[in-house]
Amino acid sequence: MLAAVTPPVNSGSGLPSPWKTSPSMTMREAGVDDMRCFSLGAEDQQYWNAISSIAFQYSIEIIFPQARSRTLPYQKFTRGMSMYKVLFKLMVMAGCAAATTVATAAETYPARPVRMVVAYPAGGSTDIAARVLAKSLTERMKGSFVVENRGGGGGVIGAGLVANSTPDGYTLLFAASPELSIAKWTKKDVAYDAEKDFAPVAMIGQVPFVLVANKEFPPNNVQELIAYAKAHPGAVNFSSFGSGTSNHLAGELMNLQAGIKMTHVPYRGSSPSLTDLMGGQIQITFDTITAVLPLIQAGKIKALAMATPQRSALLPDLPTVAESGLPGFSGGTWFGLVAPKGTPAAVVQALSQSTIASLNDAAVKKDLENRGIVPDPQGPAYLAKYLADESAKWSKVTKQIGLQPQ
Repeated sequence: MLAAVTPPVNSGSGLPSPWKTSPSMTMREAGVDDMRCFSLGAEDQQYWNAISSIAFQYSIEIIFPQARSRTLPYQKFTRGMSMYKVLFKLMVMAGCAAATTVATAAETYPARPVRMVVAYPAGGSTDIAARVLAKSLTERMKGSFVVENRGGGGGVIGAGLVANSTPDGYTLLFAASPELSIAKWTKKDVAYDAEKDFAPVAMIGQVPFVLVANKEFPPNNVQELIAYAKAHPGAVNFSSFGSGTSNHLAGELMNLQAGIKMTHVPYRGSSPSLTDLMGGQIQITFDTITAVLPLIQAGKIKALAMATPQRSALLPDLPTVAESGLPGFSGGTWFGLVAPKGTPAAVVQALSQSTIASLNDAAVKKDLENRGIVPDPQGPAYLAKYLADESAKWSKVTKQIGLQPQ
């Protein structure tokens, strides 16, 4: 059954009103007999043209009452119909036309090259994963997806660029967790809100952190580390890529959950941090599996636990922190594909479906896993919730440790 609509009542101002006062009217009574929404035919196009004449005529009648006696061409299209019926039909057709336009845009997308912005320099894990996906989407969607590196500000510069781009599906952010779930709590003057200014497209995957230690450090697992740290408060140093970074917060999360006090020592990136770990200046650190696996295999450092909820296929015998006595512990970098808020839903859906299909492709999956990236193909709703949960977690950690945005 078609819904009833109550037309507006004349305001009583004395001015000509385009609305006819009448009881509730159904769509069919309003003259909308065919609700199919494929395209506008010749007759409906005449109604589109008529609306301009209608608006103009009523404006003239208000200013020049004598003009009311004139007969205009649009009247032949509306003879026998109340003004309400005419405008109601035009509104329905407008909605149909908008829906048709969005559907057509999705069918032809991408019609030109798509920028996939990475908020870090070329060569890192985020850049590598983005290029693997861009290549697959180029082949799958019969378009051109081009990775563009916009590094700086710990990811917020590139993310801000995308947040303020035209929401048409032609500028995307291959995002990492720092700019989506951490920057809001650790950096000043972030020019976007990750939960409000982006349209989630798809969850990409995880880059697991491994808890590693100097090979001469006495503890060999998480339980021994906790016991050692409690017996030597403040004596255990852990390094990071810098204050407020993902592995800094992972170390602070362990402090909070285990009730210990390890000392944070920030570095400018992974390489100097691992150099001092091997040299004994630092006892432990959390770092990506891609960075530490060769050092573990060479016997230069030792692994204590995986920081992810699941074990890694690359280190299958290494337990997680969560199963080693700190339930729910999770730290690491994750990737998600997002678009500017307001990107057409049909375009987001097409991108999401193609991204998930790419990540489920055996060759793509193997390529990512060989680079230490664990695919986790999920849709927009999953990514939105994951982002919100991660943001809430790191908000709590930063507040508990008194970390001020810098």
